[in-house]
Amino acid sequence: MFALVLAMCMGADQAPLRLVRQMPTSEFPCERVSGLSIRGSKWLVGGMRGLYLGSPDGKWKEASKNAVRQLASSGAEDWVLYGNGSVDKLDVAKDQLVFDVFQGAVKRPWAASMSSVPGGLSFGGHGGWFDRVSGKPIRELYPSQLGQREVTAQVTLGATRYIGTQDGLFVFGPKGFKRLGFGDGFRDTWITSIAVSRGKVLVGTYTGGLVEIDGEKAQQVDAPTSKIRSLLVRKNRLFVGGLDGVWAQRPSGWQKIGNGEVTCLSEAGGELVVATVENVSLFL
Repeated sequence: MFALVLAMCMGADQAPLRLVRQMPTSEFPCERVSGLSIRGSKWLVGGMRGLYLGSPDGKWKEASKNAVRQLASSGAEDWVLYGNGSVDKLDVAKDQLVFDVFQGAVKRPWAASMSSVPGGLSFGGHGGWFDRVSGKPIRELYPSQLGQREVTAQVTLGATRYIGTQDGLFVFGPKGFKRLGFGDGFRDTWITSIAVSRGKVLVGTYTGGLVEIDGEKAQQVDAPTSKIRSLLVRKNRLFVGGLDGVWAQRPSGWQKIGNGEVTCLSEAGGELVVATVENVSLFL
């Protein structure tokens, strides 16, 4: 029933996806593409073999040799999370790279994930997170309830923050704290991704599919794969990236738009970026 309602409410204002460009990953210098930012004619791309600035039709300039886990954009700046947990900040227009920007600025500078929050980004680490919001000092929180658990994903909805870990979903809100796990409806407590769609919190899990948080319970909902790695909501449409492909939600069901393991599901230059081990595709 929920799957039908979701498809009907999401489908009314959705235009068909249009493929703008598709490139094999062999055309990129970093091999496995984990992040892409487009700033006019300049492309910033990160992957297993480092961080590069350039254009797919021209030459690439190496910015870092370190393996890139994730790229995220905030205003005119691009943030780079490396596999070793350090974070760099890059201003493409000024061609400036600030190395290990949080070293010495926060209590625990090691990061495991980057997520959008109102006004900026939040960086999840061991046992907590730190927010980087434009015009405000860095705000750090290390709740005792998290212990040393690694923050794998997070979102805010109103005054409530939902924190994903490999040991369940931790909810911090005005009414206090709650951990949601197997006893609350999860089939797998390894949280890989979280998104907000039409006021609902959706959580992707490593092997347990997709769930919606309904109060203090996790309700299983329709998904094209049980092995979810990425969630993205764009123009009121839900996109799901998994170990076995990438799908777009449609009124009639799920449309597959990428084959193989997803390595990046994001937006860049006003376009949807779908990167897998095989190709990088851009959609409008």
